[in-house]
Amino acid sequence: MGAKIMGAKIMGAKIMGAKIMGAKIMGAKIMGAKIMGAKIMGAKIMGAKIMGLRLWG
Repeated sequence: MGAKIMGAKIMGAKIMGAKIMGAKIMGAKIMGAKIMGAKIMGAKIMGAKIMGLRLWG
């Protein structure tokens, strides 16, 4: 009986681990979105430079 409860706890720990893993994947996606955002930001800065060239020209 005790072994079964122990097994259930280990199972629960595995599920917990899976949730943490999922959270890490989520975090990676958010991180990717931030990198994407940084690239868009970079494109905007590039656009601003092009705009600046036009103003200079």
